[in-house]
Amino acid sequence: MRKVVLSGLVLCIGIQVAAQNRDGLGGDNTGILIGQTRIELTDARRIPTEPKIEVPEVSTPELSYSITLSPSEVPATIQLPDAQRMQKEKAPKYAHNYVKLGYGNNFSPLADIYITMPGKSGMLAFTYHYLGANGPGLMDFNQHRGAIIGKKQFKKSNLEAGFRYNRRGLYYYGYDPELILPTKDSARQTYQEIGGNLAWETKQSGRKKPYYRADADFYTFSDRWKQTENRLSIGALSRFEVRKNELNIALAYQMQNFSNDSLSFTRNFIDIQPYYTIRKKNWSVNLGFVSTLILEEGLDTRFKFFPRVDGVYEIEKDQLAVFGGFYGKVQKNTFRDFALQNPFLSYTPSLDVSIHQFVMDAGIKGKITGNTGFVTKAHYARINSMPLFINDTNEWRSFLIIHDDVELIRLSAELSHQYSEKFRMAFSFNYSYYAPTIQEAAWQLPNFDSKLNMTYNMADKILLSFDAFIIGKRKAYRAFDDVNEFHTIKALGDFNLGVDYRWKKQISAFLRLNNLLGQNFQVWYAHPMYSFNMHAGVAIGF
Repeated sequence: MRKVVLSGLVLCIGIQVAAQNRDGLGGDNTGILIGQTRIELTDARRIPTEPKIEVPEVSTPELSYSITLSPSEVPATIQLPDAQRMQKEKAPKYAHNYVKLGYGNNFSPLADIYITMPGKSGMLAFTYHYLGANGPGLMDFNQHRGAIIGKKQFKKSNLEAGFRYNRRGLYYYGYDPELILPTKDSARQTYQEIGGNLAWETKQSGRKKPYYRADADFYTFSDRWKQTENRLSIGALSRFEVRKNELNIALAYQMQNFSNDSLSFTRNFIDIQPYYTIRKKNWSVNLGFVSTLILEEGLDTRFKFFPRVDGVYEIEKDQLAVFGGFYGKVQKNTFRDFALQNPFLSYTPSLDVSIHQFVMDAGIKGKITGNTGFVTKAHYARINSMPLFINDTNEWRSFLIIHDDVELIRLSAELSHQYSEKFRMAFSFNYSYYAPTIQEAAWQLPNFDSKLNMTYNMADKILLSFDAFIIGKRKAYRAFDDVNEFHTIKALGDFNLGVDYRWKKQISAFLRLNNLLGQNFQVWYAHPMYSFNMHAGVAIGF
């Protein structure tokens, strides 16, 4: 009884930090990152659809090889329904390969291809995705994502490698019609990424055996204006036992070079992140530090050092636990990251480094019943030079990046429920309070956001899904106005329905209905999204 009452209480308080994953051009279609906030919103430009043919048993290796040991990670002492990832119900297995073709209103073709060649001790896979649309005015877009992925298993180690190519074309359609009537050529923007990855790791067999991993990632990212960013990341991780506990030492080097017609710079980062994990019967704690050396030609060398302490304590084994910690970090802002967050950037974006001087997390997670779990969390951060987007003074109403010192408090909660293998439900709510030092508001960032996802599997024949997203009001700074005033962007609700029908073992059909209310809401000021749109097609496995 105590457990149920406490669980209900913390859910009412509603405390939890939203995930802040960065999407690449090949990232998922349900979330975008605005400043420090990830908004789980169906991007109607992309008209997202998920292939319902499951990836083969020889799964695709993840290509994010850079060592990023997040101090906010909490040891997984309680296995809950997947509330944080909020993944949808997977379809029954079909085959190792598939082709998916679809079409929708706004003249929007879709193509997905996945081909894998598994071997005795490894695999080679090829993936390709295309989606385009011809919307009203200049709202046309197209995107290509392709990758070749390989994995080889040896007796005592694994080797992974990948090559990727991503391209996204769009137009600056948020222009002021009273000041300019652009042609398609003058409004066009194109982003392109070419990159590769390589990783090697040992096979850890037992707690006392040491574990080693080394990885490298390189990309070149450019736009139509010949702005180019090159980034090289090299990382190494070692994990071994010291006095019956784990000691992790992570080392990383990153080189970032940006250039255009008016600016060129190179930055180098050296990271050292050791931490020692102490595990006992019902608690564990990580003790260490995060340090970064920042080297840039023409500027003073900077060294940032942050202690790290975080852990978890089980109040009731496998049922209820509290967790928390504090740390700091250097946020390495890149042209690629900003362009993927907001593709309507002005020329020469500001890429100043952001310093998270102090970050503190605290929360509770547990199970209300065997099939229902919750996570609640409070997050506080003091961030120096936090990036914010404001509309530029030009007639295109593109976006500048400005920086301000900001204090952030975020309270949120997540709840998930799974009834057998047929029904899953996940709900999340986040409330955010920003206190900037100079600016009047944290421009373009919402004060709250909420998401509901439900899936239902009818006898492995029909798969139904429903998504609802609600985003609170945001303030946008309109630098192009004579009075330099700000504008309040209305709250929005985005509701989406999906149906997948498995006709035969390796043939299925799908239908997606997005933005069911047909609202022309804005994620970025002066850039309304597509209203109601639909997508239908077939997927064939082989």
